[in-house]
Amino acid sequence: MLNYLRESLHWIHLVFFKPFTFEAEAMKLTRSQSLITLLKITPITLIIYSFFLAAVGVACSLAGYPFNWNIVFLSLIIGQILWPLGSLFLVMMDKAIDKVFSSVKLPPSPLLRGGIYSGMYMIAAIGLIKGSNGLVSGVVSGLAFGLMGWLFGSTINAIAIAIISGVVQGVIAQFDKGFVEVINFALATALGFFFTYFRPFYLFPYILQYWRAGSSHNPFDLFHHSPIYWDEVIAIPLPRLKNWLVDLVIRDRKRGLEEILFVAEKRPYQRKAAFNALLAVAEQDLKQINDIKGLVKVASILKAFPDEEKESLKGLSEAQRRSNRISTLAQDYQTRLTLDGQLKVLEDLRDEVEYFRSAMALTTAPVGTTFQPLAARWLSLIKDAEVEARDRMQFSALPNPYVFGNPLQPRDEQLFVGRRDILRALENYILNTNQRPSLLLYGQRRTGKSSTLLNLPRSQFEPVYIDCQDAKWHESDQAFCYNLAHEIYAALQQSEDVKGISPPQLEQFAQNAFTRLDQYLDRFEKLSQQRGKRILLSFDEYEGLQESITHADISKNVLGKLRNIIQHRERIVVLVSGSHRFEELPGLNWASYLINMRTLELSFLDEASARELLTEPVPKLQYEDGVVDEILRLTHCQPYLLQAVASELVNHLNEEQKTVATMADLDAAVEKVLVSAGSYFANTWREDRSEEERTVLLTLALQESVPWAEYPTALRNLLNSEILERSGDGYQFTVELFRRWILKHHAPVLQYGERESLV
Repeated sequence: MLNYLRESLHWIHLVFFKPFTFEAEAMKLTRSQSLITLLKITPITLIIYSFFLAAVGVACSLAGYPFNWNIVFLSLIIGQILWPLGSLFLVMMDKAIDKVFSSVKLPPSPLLRGGIYSGMYMIAAIGLIKGSNGLVSGVVSGLAFGLMGWLFGSTINAIAIAIISGVVQGVIAQFDKGFVEVINFALATALGFFFTYFRPFYLFPYILQYWRAGSSHNPFDLFHHSPIYWDEVIAIPLPRLKNWLVDLVIRDRKRGLEEILFVAEKRPYQRKAAFNALLAVAEQDLKQINDIKGLVKVASILKAFPDEEKESLKGLSEAQRRSNRISTLAQDYQTRLTLDGQLKVLEDLRDEVEYFRSAMALTTAPVGTTFQPLAARWLSLIKDAEVEARDRMQFSALPNPYVFGNPLQPRDEQLFVGRRDILRALENYILNTNQRPSLLLYGQRRTGKSSTLLNLPRSQFEPVYIDCQDAKWHESDQAFCYNLAHEIYAALQQSEDVKGISPPQLEQFAQNAFTRLDQYLDRFEKLSQQRGKRILLSFDEYEGLQESITHADISKNVLGKLRNIIQHRERIVVLVSGSHRFEELPGLNWASYLINMRTLELSFLDEASARELLTEPVPKLQYEDGVVDEILRLTHCQPYLLQAVASELVNHLNEEQKTVATMADLDAAVEKVLVSAGSYFANTWREDRSEEERTVLLTLALQESVPWAEYPTALRNLLNSEILERSGDGYQFTVELFRRWILKHHAPVLQYGERESLV
């Protein structure tokens, strides 16, 4: 019994308060199931209508209005009997209808809905019109029309049909009672219709919940317990519903948008407020667009509106179509790689936004007043982008003279800065003394030893550069002697014509190579004396000769000849260059061959020379305050890294079409250097570094302390190699970039924030 009562009340509640939900549920029933359901709930509807009629009758009696109980209740019984019988007739005729109209089959929902309505309508149409005066019967008739009003498709149609029907029925039923009764009936019908169709009685609980939601921690719960969720057919505009929906979005965007879409889709009489709220939210989102990239999101922002064009705000569909075009063009702009292509898209985008702005200027509120100022703002952004693009087209790329990885050639003289200490030492040891010392130019890798040798001033010396890594110096003693004679001849010829000396030929050195070399050295010395210069033989990467002697490719006679040159050739000076001191190389006693040796140590550039290297070669390159100082700090004025950072920085600025380097530009360049100079860092990490030394480096890279007592040998070697330097009571990396490379490639896996804090 309880389930039966619950089911009956459920259907009655849906019909009167949630007709759209009722329609969806009733459509799931067959025609037969609909009829059975109607017959089942008819007794309950009869009871409910009886209580309603009794209440009306008592109220009329107390007010002094006549009430014909017999006719009213008779009409109720007739209504409850006739509609089920009519529904039964339709079911019986269903097969016949299908045969005649095979494509037309009446849905089952009107059977059930009409059966529930029939009692109320019959009361109004028959009982009350005939059984009481015009005022009372008009009110009840208006109630009946109000309950059925949503069936007529729109508020205007419902009102028109209710009033016309009410007046017609009033004239027919009340004509014998006088004109006043007709007017009373018509006015009462309108009043009853307004009460049930617009349902103003919901205003108080709605306003109460809205007021409470303003200070509530859970406004969504109050919204769910408001008339919006109670009734699907509240036709009266609910005050500040738009504001309430926007407030919900502010509290929780995802849930708030879900509520707006719920109202738009499930509460058709409040759809306008939902659209206005959604428009207000979209307006706030669109106001956040500050560049062309942001215009890509315009279409997705407006995509949130439901697709039913007939239900949307006027002009909204046009705004959506235009926004799709604007977003497509903005996306196209993002993918264009050339300035010409970007400018072409910007021109199309400007035309599209100008058309959009004009269209919105002619569109009524709220769509027009929302999008017209937005379009004007977007137009300004596009025009600024066009100006910037045209300026970029006129940008002249910075020249990039910086070289890292290869020695600086004489043609790169604008990049060869500093090293005045080396030049002074050469002058003192070679020109200002009668002694003929041998020289060792010592320095760590990539400190510019080769560049220094290649850029010695020819006004004072006849420099002969010999790259000992070249295989030709390791073929044989005969080849060594020939190549040495040939290189000296080429260097002398580069300065002036070599008169009286024929160029060396390889076959001349096939026998008695060292004797033939001496013959040429005699001629070379005589020529250099005539020019007033000394010949400087610079053996770069001299360690290669030792390796070749060890493998018996050449003999120690080569070193003996070098010693002979040092002792007996007054116009010739021997200089060897490498990254090792003599005592660091086992096997050969270089000091016994290169007698009277003087060591010239090549280290980092001085600060003034480093600044000159960064600022002089590219006059158009400018730096914001602090950028040059930061480069010097990161590189410690290491020549190779200075060139690497400067080169990557110029490349980055050209990509950005800028001439002024900022800290952000430097950060981008440093990240590229950690990759492009990776071989240098990797070599420093691996070559001649013990496992203990790498442990020390990794520990310091993580900014942890390393005690001397625990790693004395490793720390001493790293200090001597200038990889580390003392810092107070501890140690730190001489070159910060090397520390960052270790942190990036050899440190344990760190979280992003931890790694950034170490950098």
